Amino acid sequence: MKAKRRIQSAYLTAGVVVATAMLTVLVVAWAQPIRARSAQAATQMPAQVSFEHYLFDVGSGKWVIGNTTVLVDAQTQVVQEYGPAERGAWVKVWATQTEAGGLHADMIVVLRPKGQRSPPIQFTGRLAKMSADEWIVDGRLFKIAGAILPEPLPEKDWLLWVVAEQRSLDLYALFVRVIARSADEVPREFEGALASYKASEAGQWWNIGSHSVWITKTLLPAGEPPVGKEVEVRAVYDDAGTLTAEALRVVEGPSPMQVNALVAHISQQADGAQVWNVIAFGSNAESEPIASAVHVSRNTMVDESRATARAGQWGEVHGVPIGTGLYQADVIRLEQPVLITVSGNIRKLTSKSANGAWLWIDNRQVWVAAQKTPPAGLRMDEPVVIRGRLLGNGVIWADQVQVQKNAAP
Repeated sequence: MKAKRRIQSAYLTAGVVVATAMLTVLVVAWAQPIRARSAQAATQMPAQVSFEHYLFDVGSGKWVIGNTTVLVDAQTQVVQEYGPAERGAWVKVWATQTEAGGLHADMIVVLRPKGQRSPPIQFTGRLAKMSADEWIVDGRLFKIAGAILPEPLPEKDWLLWVVAEQRSLDLYALFVRVIARSADEVPREFEGALASYKASEAGQWWNIGSHSVWITKTLLPAGEPPVGKEVEVRAVYDDAGTLTAEALRVVEGPSPMQVNALVAHISQQADGAQVWNVIAFGSNAESEPIASAVHVSRNTMVDESRATARAGQWGEVHGVPIGTGLYQADVIRLEQPVLITVSGNIRKLTSKSANGAWLWIDNRQVWVAAQKTPPAGLRMDEPVVIRGRLLGNGVIWADQVQVQKNAAP
């Protein structure tokens, strides 16, 4: 068995964690469509909101990104390292909410130029309309040319799960799966401690809370059944009335937490597991990054749909602490940092230590490791050029620092 199960394509094998989040709302989705959030994730520093989507319109002072309008002015930094910021590009935005309730874009980064495919998106809902070329699910119109479709084809009002990608201004389905033909067929989801089990040649019966669920051999985790541990299960009733698991996940530990980190090194262990050496960033905007280690077991879900697991990637690690600077990963979501160059005067300089220093260039927060600091050091109001990587939390990791000695005062 592999050291970790990878979500390589997202639409071929849905990760249990992704499925858990998705299927928790299936019964609600049957009665009412689920609307996607336009702002996907809150960030810590320095912007308040971060999200990414297709750039649909570039107007005077206002840009439309996905379904969200953001204010753009002279203070907005537009990074076009990977292509021009034009209608049709896939961009990531860091924004701050204004007093009037709007969003001011602090930084817009082009992740993919116009014409290049966007990351896959997933949604679930009822099939409202269908034609030979286009379907509507959850209020979204998408084209089905080239998609992997279920057989037989679904009918109106069936509940579907769709994985799609944006191409130019059109949404194209990559994969469509039938979740249920009626409300009675909606998969059941539950979690609880595994109280007991009964084994047979074909699989095992697990007793979880008030549920007795059949686990096939192909779905059983390696080793002994995790009696006493929390288990998340997605299951359906077959024609014989047996509650059969479609997916399950053993929850490692009772106190989950999230660690945002830059992957420094990945090493293979003798038992097939892995240890990731990372540089972890705390929730305090001015706390120093800390060298830490993340244990990745065969029960860890590593989402590689956006970036491959290797040194230099940004990771959102969900798991539990198992010691000082040590974590057992439950889920890891990877992203590719964006190459970026910023220049200006140092407006703020804090946490200057043997490990490095935090500095601010205008409103951008930069971590400069000690080995990247110029021999003469860094000083307030000094003009510098920083070349580095924009991380998922909005921080710039400096790879090169150049002091502009001949800049005008």
